[in-house]
Amino acid sequence: MAEINGNSSEKNISGECIPYRISTNESYGLHMVASRNLPSGTVILLEKPLMVGPLPYSSPICLGCNDNIEESTMSRCPRCHWPLCSEECSDSKLHAEECHILSKDVDKIWVPKNLEPTACNGLIMILRCLLLRSSNPEIFINILSMVSNVRSENRKQDPDDNLCDIVEYLESCGFENDVVCEVDGVLNSNGVTIKSNRGVNIFALYKLHRIINHSCVPNVQLTSLQGDVLEIRTTMDISENQQIFATYLETTVPLWERTIGLKTHYCFDCTCFRCADSTEIGTHYSSASCFNCPDKFLIPKHDLEELHWKCNSCDATQTLGEAKAKMNKLLEETETWDNPSPEEILSLLNKTEKIFHSHHYIWMKIADIGLRYLRRMEATTKGHLLQSELLTHLLEVYNVFEPGLTRRRAFIHKRCIIIKQQKSQYENCEDIILPNALYRARESVNMFTDAAVILMLEQETSRSAKLGSIAKQKLQVAQDLLESIRCR
Repeated sequence: MAEINGNSSEKNISGECIPYRISTNESYGLHMVASRNLPSGTVILLEKPLMVGPLPYSSPICLGCNDNIEESTMSRCPRCHWPLCSEECSDSKLHAEECHILSKDVDKIWVPKNLEPTACNGLIMILRCLLLRSSNPEIFINILSMVSNVRSENRKQDPDDNLCDIVEYLESCGFENDVVCEVDGVLNSNGVTIKSNRGVNIFALYKLHRIINHSCVPNVQLTSLQGDVLEIRTTMDISENQQIFATYLETTVPLWERTIGLKTHYCFDCTCFRCADSTEIGTHYSSASCFNCPDKFLIPKHDLEELHWKCNSCDATQTLGEAKAKMNKLLEETETWDNPSPEEILSLLNKTEKIFHSHHYIWMKIADIGLRYLRRMEATTKGHLLQSELLTHLLEVYNVFEPGLTRRRAFIHKRCIIIKQQKSQYENCEDIILPNALYRARESVNMFTDAAVILMLEQETSRSAKLGSIAKQKLQVAQDLLESIRCR
């Protein structure tokens, strides 16, 4: 397992070379590459955070332990009045230094009034980083050396952004305007959301993770471990000198949202192979079917200020506004659902497929909403069949955007098999249809094998690893069933 440094000539605790090397060039800037051939499932980095805190806009969490706060047991710091999960947390090491500054807010302008999501949280991470200048100058210098792609002046001009107020308050506490803005830019460009020890979404800043560049089809997966340690693990084989890519956004985000999100928050246009391919690796995930030409798709064009689509065969066009209007209309139909039947869910999906197609972002989104209802409804043959078909269909796209040993694929595999086993219980009787049963048994073995391999890579105490153990047990059951069917 790699120690945290960037020199590939150094050794880890097993005597192996560090699996990554930090490189730089004009095209990619500072980035991380494999220092040797890395098989899928290799842990390439374990890293402790430089700083953690609440997400910039979120419900208040305890500033003493990063836990959620229950309204019935909420406490407040006796000095600064910020919400805490208990009185004991007012004296925690994490909160102690910032409390002195927060206490200067005598009018309680920045103090969250309740547990509703608040922009007040945006103050905390900036303040914690600024306080490192005196408590840990080495880390503070490290933070200031990070690349910032966010222009604070632009944020100050945004009426929905409270950075101007944060800067003004911190200036009144003795911090320099330009340093506050610089720290804010670093956090916006390099911060990442992780799960805390208590399972709460929090904001974290790491020294090496931020060097990994973005791709809309990443080759590593990030996991937050005990102590807010970030584990970075390969999901597929990476060759020596090949670049290591994470994803800054969910892989399920459509083209127009990825374009705006990456440009706004990270100041670059993505040129990964998925974005460079107008078909998004054959899925046409962000493009509708042509409404004139059978089996043709509208192709995204970027030659105007607003993204639009055009058919290469008949010149039919669609603007982003037109596409969004159609998608919103379909989503509105899901809002009218109240315990929908499998037939209702399938009807809307068929309607969506005619307007777009079954690998399109909006079809996937409606399918996901439908699955949530199907999981909650009373078990029926039709419900099981539809769940199985939808999960299998979603997996076709996830296999493209999240290939290899990825957590999402493992969960879908496991869910698919459980549903298929429930649906196929009748096949244990004497009049079993052997060819069908044999096919399903083999399919279950393959899926459970995949799920068990992926989930057993997770930290031993994690929920995913426990699910991996269950998948391993189910795999043995599936293998026994396959053997019994073969013997009939």
